[in-house]
Amino acid sequence: MKMIKWPSIEQFRNVIKNVQHRAAYGGQDANGEPIYLHHLPKPSLRFQGTVKLHGTNAAVVADRHGDLWSQSRENILSVEKDNAGFASFVHGHTDEFRDLLSTAVGVYGAQKAYDAPYICVPRANTAVRCKGCISA
Repeated sequence: MKMIKWPSIEQFRNVIKNVQHRAAYGGQDANGEPIYLHHLPKPSLRFQGTVKLHGTNAAVVADRHGDLWSQSRENILSVEKDNAGFASFVHGHTDEFRDLLSTAVGVYGAQKAYDAPYICVPRANTAVRCKGCISA
């Protein structure tokens, strides 16, 4: 088992700073130093905000040898060292997860603070539509 750490999610202010920084980049001078042209117009970006649900982050991972495990954002989980019942949920549905993971690109899970765990498996060509769902 190898922990696959969840990456950091940047704040909106960091996105603005990075976009402005990249938009002003004008190449390199003769010494290889970056040139920034701050007078250039900035791009107009369109964002769609979402409501943050308070809960927990979880994932189901399978390796090429068929080993299956669950993890939180920073730890590998077990029934003894669980995260809001997610490891127990995965343990009780291993056959379904093996079947899903044999055809899926990724499996993402979440548990809202007030609800049962759910799993959504996106189709290989999209990250929006669910191929199948498992619920408690």
